[in-house]
Amino acid sequence: MNEHPILFSGPMVRAILDGSKTQTRRIVPIDDTPISQTSAGPTNAANVRYLGMYLKCDAPAGSATVSARVRCPYGEPGDRLWVREGFAPAYDEFSRPAFMADWTGASADVVPRPKFKPGIHMPRALSRIDLEIEAVRVERLHDITGPDILAEGFLFSPGCKLPEGRALFGQGWDKINGRRASWTSNPCVWVITFRRVRP
Repeated sequence: MNEHPILFSGPMVRAILDGSKTQTRRIVPIDDTPISQTSAGPTNAANVRYLGMYLKCDAPAGSATVSARVRCPYGEPGDRLWVREGFAPAYDEFSRPAFMADWTGASADVVPRPKFKPGIHMPRALSRIDLEIEAVRVERLHDITGPDILAEGFLFSPGCKLPEGRALFGQGWDKINGRRASWTSNPCVWVITFRRVRP
């Protein structure tokens, strides 16, 4: 079993903690150098594992080539992810950290707001959330379904139609990823399904 860090925003951390988020999508970096099925085959087992996914995701219809050979950097089913999030190290008198996702207006009324650090700087020792990967696949961002949107932690009213749910997800996606790959650009994404591992 391997471990990999993964960064989540405050709202997504809260969704993981309340059990509503069990899936995440991450941009697949694309290499524009085509490789054929044959040349990618026996020479690189790691590439072969995802070859079919790339054919579905990125190759033109009827093509026998793929334009990416990247192994999922977040791991495979059975691997663990440890969550990085905004934090303040050694915040209280017991040297325990505070987490940005937990901080609310009510908290600020009681004690001074911590000086939070970006989650990218969180060391493994301070991470409080471990996730186990259950499945990994590659698809276009626009392939997301209604159940997938819910699994991503985006809650919308029961009467909400799928187009509205997709619009809500697209807005959330652009807020986090818009500069790298907007919803409109419909990038290839890793779809990682996970479950929270309880301490």
